[in-house]
Amino acid sequence: MNIQQIALQNAAKDLQRLIRSCGLVTSSDRKPINPDSVFLPGTDILKISHMEVSPFEKFPLNQDNIALIKAVVTAGLYPNVARLRYEPPIDGERDFSILTQADTSREFACLHPGSVNRNLGTYGWVTFIEKVKQSRVFLRDSTLISPYPILLFGGDISVQHREQLICVDDWIKFQAPAKTAVIFKELRVLLDSLLSRKLADPTMSIQGEKIIQDLLGLLQSEGR
Repeated sequence: MNIQQIALQNAAKDLQRLIRSCGLVTSSDRKPINPDSVFLPGTDILKISHMEVSPFEKFPLNQDNIALIKAVVTAGLYPNVARLRYEPPIDGERDFSILTQADTSREFACLHPGSVNRNLGTYGWVTFIEKVKQSRVFLRDSTLISPYPILLFGGDISVQHREQLICVDDWIKFQAPAKTAVIFKELRVLLDSLLSRKLADPTMSIQGEKIIQDLLGLLQSEGR
C-alpha cells in the first residue's frame, strides 16, 4: 500500500469518526472495510462500484432519493444558485451551439461548455460549485434543482402580498400565495429547533421526528 492509499484511508477514518462524534451514526451501523477491496489490484484507483457496504449504507438512486440528494446539495452550496434563461426557438429547432444562460445574484453567466447541462433548454434553477471567468463568466459543476430546497434552505424569505410573490434574498422570486411563504417559514423554524436540539445532544435520534418525515414527504412530492 503506497502513501496515497494510506492518506485516503486515514481521511476516510477521520470522516467516519467525525460523523460518529456528531451522533449521525453509531459504531454498530458500519462494518469495517477490507482495504484490499477499496483499490484496484496494484493501483491507487478507488474501486467504488465494488466496495463492500452494510445494509445501512445502501442508498438506491430512485426518483425520491435523487430529490433528497438535490436538496442536500442546495443546502450545502447556497447561495451558489442561478436562474436559467430560456427563449423557445422561433422555428422550432434549437441551436445546440448556444450555451445555457443564467443569472446569478450578481451577474450574467453561462453554464460551462464542458457541462452536461450546457444545452438544457428549459426554465428553472441550478446550483453550482464555482464561477470562473474566461472569455465570459461560466458556472461549473451545476445541478438542476427545484424551488422547494431553495425555499427551505436558502436565504431570508419575504413576501410581496399584492403581487403574490415569495422572495428569497430579495432576488429569487416565486409566484405563490402568501400562505405558502408562511408555511415554509414555519418549517424552517421547526427544523432549526430540531437541529439545535440535535447539536446539544448528539445521541438524540431524529429519524422518527415528525418534521423530518414532513420535509421528506414535501421534497419527494415535488419530484413526482
